[in-house]
Amino acid sequence: MSVYFAKCIRKCFLTFKRCYTESGWSLRSKPFFGNFGAICTFAFAGTLISTFGVGILIYLFGLFKWTYSMPFLVCLAFGALISATDPVTVLSIFHELGTEADLYAYVFGESVLNDAVAIVMYKTVLSFITGPISDRGIFEAISFFVVIFVGSFSIGAMAGILSALLFKYGGFQEKELGILESCLVVLFPYLAYNVADALELSGIVSILFAGITMKYYTAPNLSSQAQQITTSFFQMLSKLSETFV
Repeated sequence: MSVYFAKCIRKCFLTFKRCYTESGWSLRSKPFFGNFGAICTFAFAGTLISTFGVGILIYLFGLFKWTYSMPFLVCLAFGALISATDPVTVLSIFHELGTEADLYAYVFGESVLNDAVAIVMYKTVLSFITGPISDRGIFEAISFFVVIFVGSFSIGAMAGILSALLFKYGGFQEKELGILESCLVVLFPYLAYNVADALELSGIVSILFAGITMKYYTAPNLSSQAQQITTSFFQMLSKLSETFV
């Protein structure tokens, strides 16, 4: 049974990778970065409220014997574990209805960034469970978040820049290798995700910024055929992923 659930979780992660690759590739950067401050506020404050709200409720339910009683820090760890949101269906509906760009950017940006916040919250609470709570521990938690976010962003951006350099100086357009170009383009977001995941960073944040970087720096270096194939391929994978989810 545990093997079955592990396979299901892996399939879900593969699905979300494809969704966020297409999202980064087709993202309109002006609404996203123009509202970045508000998006960060929703991501940080929203995740904290969700973590403590769920943790406190579960702890109170345990005190009243309505559920299995658990220590408060364990309840907080569970709250942090489920506080990350992936509104794939909502974003799909927004896209179909042509929702205002700012609203789409709020929901999409918050769902991406709170992945990193949730990871930090969960690992921080676990460290407090195994050791005493101290000012140093809180400072380490803040530093840990900065490392996760900056590291994930850097890996995604570097993957995008490497792909841009490859297609700029690789001479693919001269040889009319559109299909090969598209195959190589798909590999770079996947590489960014796996490198970030191997380093215990946020693969979703990494793959998002890989897609954004590649859209603005790699796409102009692709042939027109490769651009059409790549865009259609990412859209197809996104639609299939949304259907499976």
